[in-house]
Amino acid sequence: MTGAVIGMAISYGLIWYTGRTGLDLTSLYQEGFEAMGFSPMIYPTIGWQSFFQLILLVVLTGVLASIYPARKAMKLNPSEALRIDM
Repeated sequence: MTGAVIGMAISYGLIWYTGRTGLDLTSLYQEGFEAMGFSPMIYPTIGWQSFFQLILLVVLTGVLASIYPARKAMKLNPSEALRIDM
């Protein structure tokens, strides 16, 4: 959960920053963008609804991915789980 919150905060900050300054792709794809009629400067944006949907999906994926290991750990006896076989 902590990683999801930190990752989404960082991503929102990057989207906000690049939305203001733009991504300059002239050195890489200028000819291709101009051939298709687009500008090589990209200003990314994301709406609040889409951002909250992404937050929900990230958290849901994390919870679902942790269910199997948690159930498996619940079945173990603590003394046997700590024993090391050499």
